Amino acid sequence: MKPWYVTTSVGLTLILVSCATMPSASRSAEANPYMVETFSPVTETALSELPEIGPTDVNSTSESLQVSPERSSTTLAEIRDLVERLNTIISQGRFEDWKEQLDPEYTRKFDDPVVLQEVLNGSTKLRENGVKLKNLADYFKFVVNPSRSHVLVDSIAFVDENRVEAFALLKGQKLLLYQLKLSGEQWKVSDW
Repeated sequence: MKPWYVTTSVGLTLILVSCATMPSASRSAEANPYMVETFSPVTETALSELPEIGPTDVNSTSESLQVSPERSSTTLAEIRDLVERLNTIISQGRFEDWKEQLDPEYTRKFDDPVVLQEVLNGSTKLRENGVKLKNLADYFKFVVNPSRSHVLVDSIAFVDENRVEAFALLKGQKLLLYQLKLSGEQWKVSDW
C-alpha cells in the first residue's frame, strides 16, 4: 500500500493536469474586455499542495458575454461562495453532498466507464499507483478530492447568460478551475 502522500500527490497531479487549463489568447483579459478580473493571491497552503503544470488552451467555442458590472460582481461573489462550500465538502470527503452540486451532464460524463478509462489513460501517476476508476465515487476520491479541496476563484468569464468559467491565478498562470451552469437560481459544476 502506498503512503497517503503518494496517493494524494498522484490524484492532485492528475486533476490539475486534466482539468486545469489556461485560456487561449482570444479568451485573455486583453483580448476580451468582458472578462471579470479580480485577482487575489492563492494561499500558501493551496500553493504548496499544487504541482507545477504547464499552460493548456481552453477549448471554448463561445465568446464571452458582456454583462453589467453589478451582475459581474454579484456572480463572482456567488461563485466564490459556491467554491468555498465545495472546498469544505470535498476536503471532508462528502461524496453525496458533492454530487448535489453537479449538473446531470457532469454526473453522467464522469460516471461513464469509457470516460473514466480516458482519465486513467491520461495519467501515468494514477496507473503507476494502481488506481482504478470504476464510477463517479472513485473519480471523486482519487481525482477531485486531492485537487479541488483548497482552491480559490480569482476571476470569472461569462460564456453566456447561464454558463461561467471560474479561474484561479497560480504562479502567474491563469488556470480554469470549474465550468459552471446556472440551474434555476443555483450554480452547478458542469461539463459543457
